Amino acid sequence: MSLGQWLADLYILRRNISAWLTAVGLLGLLLWAWLSWPAERVSLEHVAAEVVSAASTENALSVVMVRLSDGRQVRLILAAADRPAPGSRLPLVHERYTDGSETFALDRMQWLLDGMSASP
Repeated sequence: MSLGQWLADLYILRRNISAWLTAVGLLGLLLWAWLSWPAERVSLEHVAAEVVSAASTENALSVVMVRLSDGRQVRLILAAADRPAPGSRLPLVHERYTDGSETFALDRMQWLLDGMSASP
């Protein structure tokens, strides 16, 4: 076997191994994406919450603790410019999912429309 033929065979072997590894990697990525598909949203409602405390961090974020109407307390992370005063009310978006998880987020547009300094 000549050196040229040996190098050509080596190149073909390397190309085939790369193709197989790429195919296995893409199949693994597809399987991971399929298994981690997010749960379906069951409900979306707008609720109001009272601000219990607001503390700023060393960066441009502030941590706000709010109390929902059912008594639960939820921590929100907001931009420091959006930090509300304790005692004010915030409009929130409450989402529930089929796996039982819940998310709360500030409805910033409604908050700006109602006035940022709305008191309870």
